[in-house]
This record gives sequence, C-alpha cells and structure tokens, in this order.
Amino acid sequence: MLETSPQTRKKYVCVNCGSPIKSLYKKYSASVLKLRECEICHNVADKYVEYDIVIIAIDLVLLQKTAYRHILFNVDFKNFWKLSVILLLMEAYSELMRGTPRQAVKNEEEEEKLFLNEFNEMTDFLFYKLSFNVALKTAAFMSVLHYLTKIYCKVLGKNVITFMTMWKTLTISSFGTFLLLPSLIWDTSVQEVHLCVVSLFTTMSQLLAYTVVCDCPKLWSITAIFCAYYSGATQPAKKDKMGQIRFKDTVDNLGLAQFRRIYQRRIKPTEPQIVTIQDIKDVAIFTALRADLTPEFIDFMHTQRMDEFLRTLIVYFQYYFQVWDNLILRREEAKRKLRQPIVTVLENIVRDNLADLRSMVARNYGFILMGLEDTFKYYHMGNRNNVSLSDKDRHLHECLLSMAAKIVWIALLRKNFTVIEIELNRLFRTEIFNTMSRIRQSTFQTNAEENRVLLGKAFTQEKKLKHRSPAVQELIFDNHCYKMLAIGLLQVEPVAERIAYLEAAYTAPEEILFDIQVGVGILGLSKDYLNPILMPKEGMAKRIHIPVFKMPEMKINEWDIVTETLPEVPPKWTETEQARSARIRQGKMWRRYAAGLLMKIPDMLSANIESPSGSYLLSESLENDDN
Repeated sequence: MLETSPQTRKKYVCVNCGSPIKSLYKKYSASVLKLRECEICHNVADKYVEYDIVIIAIDLVLLQKTAYRHILFNVDFKNFWKLSVILLLMEAYSELMRGTPRQAVKNEEEEEKLFLNEFNEMTDFLFYKLSFNVALKTAAFMSVLHYLTKIYCKVLGKNVITFMTMWKTLTISSFGTFLLLPSLIWDTSVQEVHLCVVSLFTTMSQLLAYTVVCDCPKLWSITAIFCAYYSGATQPAKKDKMGQIRFKDTVDNLGLAQFRRIYQRRIKPTEPQIVTIQDIKDVAIFTALRADLTPEFIDFMHTQRMDEFLRTLIVYFQYYFQVWDNLILRREEAKRKLRQPIVTVLENIVRDNLADLRSMVARNYGFILMGLEDTFKYYHMGNRNNVSLSDKDRHLHECLLSMAAKIVWIALLRKNFTVIEIELNRLFRTEIFNTMSRIRQSTFQTNAEENRVLLGKAFTQEKKLKHRSPAVQELIFDNHCYKMLAIGLLQVEPVAERIAYLEAAYTAPEEILFDIQVGVGILGLSKDYLNPILMPKEGMAKRIHIPVFKMPEMKINEWDIVTETLPEVPPKWTETEQARSARIRQGKMWRRYAAGLLMKIPDMLSANIESPSGSYLLSESLENDDN
C-alpha cells in the first residue's frame, strides 16, 4: 500500500521544483487535509496526494517529472522488490517466446507425443536459464550505474545515493516492460518493431527517473545510462545466426487471410490454377520466423539452380517414402518367412533406382557448391580477396537444410517429417554429424538389409576429418548413366524410356505433370483441393491422388554409342517465362519481408486484392517499388 503521511517519512520534495520540504500536508482532522505550498516555487508541493493511483500511472506513462518525484520521494513504496521479480520473469518469458526453437507439427501420434515431451522439458530448463541470465544482467546494470553515480556525487560534493534507492528507481522506471504483455498473450511471435518501441520507452523512463533522483543534467543521465547499458551488462544475447530456421507450429485464420491477401503468388486469369515450386517456397518462408530470415538467404532461395535442387529433393523423397513404406511392411513378413534369393535381386533394383535419384540430388547440390551461374555470388570464395567466408557459408548451409526439409515436407502432403530431417542431414552432413539421428533414435531404426537398400553401394565410411557427404560419394564412387546426369542441360539421343520419364519428372512444367502421370509431390495439383498454405481442404484429403513414382526398368543396349563429346542439343523442357517472372517477383517481395520493410498493405488496396486482376496489380506495385 502507498502511504504519504508525514509520520512515515522525514524527507519530502516538491514535485514541481524538487526543493526539500518538511511535510506534504497539514492534517486538521481525520477527513480534513490542507496541502502545503512550496516556499521556493509557491506552488502546491505535491498535488498527487489527492489524486487516484490511475491518474498517477497515466502521468508516469506520459513521462512527467512530477509523477516520478511523487513516486520516488513522497511515497513509502517498500515492496518494490516484488515488482522487480515480476518484471524479471516477464522479460525472461518474452525472450523465451522469441528464442524457443519450434518444429513443424507431425502427423504421427507417437512422434507428436515424443516431440511435445522434449519441447516441454527443453522449455522449462530454458526458462530457468533465461531468468538467471536476466537477473545477472539486471544486477550488473544496476551495479555499473550505481558506481558511476557514486563517482558523480563525490566529484560534485552531493549526498551519495544508496544502492536500494537506485534499485527502486530502475525498477519503477522499467514498468514499460508490461507493454509486452498483450503481445505475449495474443501473439506468440513477438514483433521486432514492438520490442524496439518497448525498449525505447523503457530507456526514456529510466533516463527521466535517473535525472529526478540524482538531480543532474540530462546529458549526464544519458551518458550514465548508456554507459551502463552498453558496458556488456544488459546487451541482449546475440542471436545465433548459424542456427536452424525456426517455424511456426500452426497458422490461424488471421494468418491465412494475411498470406492470401499479401504474400500468395498472384495468378492471372489465363494461367493454370496449380501448385508450383514457388508456391511451396512461399508457404515455407511465411511459416518461418521472420527474425531467422535474411535478405541474402531469400535471394539465395530464389535462384534457378535452387529450384532445380529442391525439385530433385522432392522426387528423391517421394520414391524414398515408397521404398520406406515397403520395407516397414516387410519387417513383419520377414519374421514368419524365409528369405528367398529373388528378394536380393529385387532389392538391388530398388537400391540402384534410389542411387540414381540420389545422384541427381548430388549433381544439383554440386552446382550450388561450385557457385555456377546465378549462385556464384553465394560461393564462399566469391570475393575480391579470394578468402573463404566460412561463417557466411555455414549460415547458408544451415538455413538451406532447415528450409529444404520444410519444403519437401509440404510438397509430400506433410508426412514423415522426421524421416525427411534424418535423411536430409545424413546426405549433406554425413552420419557423424547427423544430430537429428541422435535426437530421433527411437523413431528411426533400420537393420542391415534395409541399410543396404537405403544407403546404396556407393556409401563408404571414411576418416572423420576427411569424410565426404553421402551425396558427394554417390557421384564419386558409383557409375551413373551420363544421359541421366545431362537431364536439364543437354539431350543425348537416343532417349530411353527411363531417361524420358526422369526428364519429365525433373524438368517438365508443373501444369503437365498430372496429364503425363508423373508424380512429383503436389506439384501440378489443382489448388481447388488445397487451402492457401497448401493443406488439404476439409473433405478433400481422400480425393487427392498423386501418381505413384514408377521408374522404368534400366535397359542397356549394346548399340548405344558413347561419343567423346556430347551433342549440343538443348533439353526438351526449360524454365517457362511464367515461372521465371513469378520467382523474381516473389523473391523481391520476400526480400522486403525479411528486411522488415513489408509489414502490411494499405487499406485502400484491400478491396482489389481478392480479385485476380487486383492481386496482380499489387504484385506489380511491389516490384515497381523495388526497382
């Protein structure tokens, strides 16, 4: 309870000029009080004695010196330490909401329960750790500020301010932290703009309160506060830009409307209403936390080589899941039946098919590693000094694996996310550095026969420091058809049935994939079956039929002539102008989104967004703004 009677305090100040006074009021009876006037400024010494606490709080928000003098000098507020604890826990919780890694929701019940248990245990420990760190930073901040104030008072011959007074001053002036409460309640992803506004307001409150307590010039208050703030005590922990990209668990109806109105690819009335690789990238980027995205990574994801790489991943994992499901079904049969010799022959065919698809993934991954064509500026040696930018390269690699796993998961109807993570990390990290296999050991276990099929004959154990990734090993230690490796680059005659099928899967436009019965996830699927974030609509899941990926048998003809030079015949299919323009336009828009420049659209444009023509005009306006 706040008390202001003269019997509880001996020293008071005038809230107007700060001069000391003997008492705040004269008491004639239990219900009759007369406020005293200041002998210096001849105004009422403390008008807030008769004010309600709500009026005082409003003046504190408005940064009035009179309100701060009343709270700090004329009120007996002994339980401020409780407020300090509440503010500490709130700040720790806000950091937890901004920094807790989140993965996508799994469809399997067992995996979801396992994930939720791990998430809760990690969240509890992380909250305690963050609370301890915030307490240390706050104590260090107050200690540095008190030390600077002590030096200032001794130099000018003023009374030294005690540490308890400094603690009370900083606690009361940090009430702006409560402005985080609405965002923490209604939005689990705290916006950076909101955080900046709260930090700015809290800093201004601390500057004003410190000026009132020390009775010092504003220049010294600014110097002392910022020296303590940037001394290393209260600097926020730098975000690990080398970490994975975190994704939102779910998207609510408001998020769906926002994505459809602002971020979704705009389709002209004359264009087919089907899913493209750009649509999947848009959903993956939208569900990622904005703080983990950088404009450079957005540009990296919107290159032609990246689209080709992601498409080969979708093809590989679609066939990989077919093989995986068959192996799981055969586990129970293997316990009851003897293994026949023909089984090994059939497994070798499946193993070689997987190896061919894996080699195509490795080929396109190699294009990115070497910085070919539009990926050159992201090459780690692509700088004037010819020095390897290892940190930059690591950041792109970590973000690429996280985003690629999300894109493949969306393209394959959001199934088997754990399998995607483990296999993707194995391909590009090696088994030694595959952290996901250690985290998900209980959900991903295979025997020797299954490993022989899934890993392939090119997989070789090497020394830890010189171990090449399994994707690269596939190109080095195995022999693959050169006609297949030329898909998308050249067309080598004669074209076998197997090569023609793979060429369609890798390079054919999305709008003809379902017509030629080549399944590449949901690429080419009509958008009538899906909602804006590419999830099946209610009642539509059973009506979605993705063609099974059936690779024709490999036939080796003796009359096939291997020439010393490849013919310069262009491929059958190339990237369409529609896909290219959509990639460029969406890339510019997402770059602005990652940079924090695209927050919302004007209300005047809302009426035109739902129509295809209005939507296209909005995208064109965004492109013109970038230009």
